[in-house]
Amino acid sequence: MAIARPSAIGASWISAEQGAGWLQIELPETAAIDCVIWARDRDGAFHDRLATRYKIEVSTDSAHWQQVSASDD
Repeated sequence: MAIARPSAIGASWISAEQGAGWLQIELPETAAIDCVIWARDRDGAFHDRLATRYKIEVSTDSAHWQQVSASDD
């Protein structure tokens, strides 16, 4: 698991595994998320690390997960 680190331009994370990897973000309280924006790294060092297949799951207890979006949608 990796955690996105906040920065001056928002939170960012790059997988160390080409074609794989996952990220869990823990929010301090339940929140509505309107969108997720995918982008390449701003320095251009990882041209192969753009998400093309994904699934987004949510949980209120870190034990029971519900898929709310996927690249197949």
